[in-house]
Amino acid sequence: MKDSRLTTESSDIEIVGGAPPAVLIDPLPKAKVLSTEVIRLRGIAKSNDPTFDNKNIKYKWVVQSGKFDLSVGALTGLDSPVFAIRSNILSAGSMYTMRLTAEDFDGVGYGDIKL
Repeated sequence: MKDSRLTTESSDIEIVGGAPPAVLIDPLPKAKVLSTEVIRLRGIAKSNDPTFDNKNIKYKWVVQSGKFDLSVGALTGLDSPVFAIRSNILSAGSMYTMRLTAEDFDGVGYGDIKL
């Protein structure tokens, strides 16, 4: 009877997250917007993961700075890359920052726009 040999091999695999999605918000068509106008914002996100379908990115708009109630001021849902704010909601002379967050498997990315 021959001696039998046994060999083993092991590998350690480290799973790391990639970069979160890149988020861009189109600039407003003009530098100053009247408080009596509806404000339309359009953003887009692109996943850095080539296996992720960009149609599955989860969006959310939030007020980053400035005070107004999104539940009253939003003409559209908060979970879309396109967002509209009702007229006469923002105060003339005030500054606001809106943030669009986008989430994929690798995390959350965001873009800001000042109004």
